[in-house]
Amino acid sequence: MKSKILNQIVSFLKQKKCIFLNILIIFFIFFIKKNNFSFIKLKNLEIFSFFLLLIIILLVIKKYYNHINSIYKDMKIEIKKITWPNKKETLYTTFIIILISFFISIILWSLDNIIFYLISFITSLKY
Repeated sequence: MKSKILNQIVSFLKQKKCIFLNILIIFFIFFIKKNNFSFIKLKNLEIFSFFLLLIIILLVIKKYYNHINSIYKDMKIEIKKITWPNKKETLYTTFIIILISFFISIILWSLDNIIFYLISFITSLKY
């Protein structure tokens, strides 16, 4: 009896291309087999409602799937256009950045000291 019903459901699913009904029927079959027709348990209802919500979200995402897919394909194409530096170029660039940072910090430190001494000199003058 069960296999006959399952065969009918499978044939119905093959005829109809509606994703929502397919997934909904699969979940009903899952819960019927798991719980022996007892949908009364609260935990099972929570699980079922979670999956139902997930299905609805997936259907909404499916509506925008082509747009999202085209963005993803464009991203892949753009990433392939990138020329990544090798190890030698990366080390050389890192060394230059560290060196420039060091020199700029020395310059800023000296300017700070000069300004500090100038302000100290100006404030120490008496009229």
